[in-house]
This record gives sequence, structure tokens and C-alpha cells, in this order.
Amino acid sequence: MSYKIGDLVSVMYCHVEKEQLRFRQHMGIITDSGGDEGFNGHRGMRRSFKVLTVDGKHDWSPRGDLTLLKSLE
Repeated sequence: MSYKIGDLVSVMYCHVEKEQLRFRQHMGIITDSGGDEGFNGHRGMRRSFKVLTVDGKHDWSPRGDLTLLKSLE
């Protein structure tokens, strides 16, 4: 899957609720695709994307946490 700046995505965020990890999906738009996230000391193992969500979060997310909803094209 190839993501591009401007794509509408669903991004999964983790939070703690009653001492348990919970996951929530948030809709947002990819604003940057330049973030390479190191993994065990290796650069470029996983590509990450900066996503601006409808609830105002603007953070880097790894490719595995994204689901494409609508491509810009």
C-alpha cells in the first residue's frame, strides 16, 4: 500500500483505560511522509506518516496503524 500526502486515512491510536490498553480509530489526512522510524537500530525499516486527525491530533504514525479511506487521486 502506498500512501501520499493528502490521502484520507483512519489511524489507530492507543490509550490506557482502566489500566488496560485500548485502541481507537481516528479519521485524518496525511500531511507529511518523510519520517523514517528506526527499528532495532536500523533506519528506514518502517515508514511513518504525519497525520492530522479531525480531533486535532497531529503526530507521526507507522504505516501499520493506517488504513486508506480515500486516495487523493
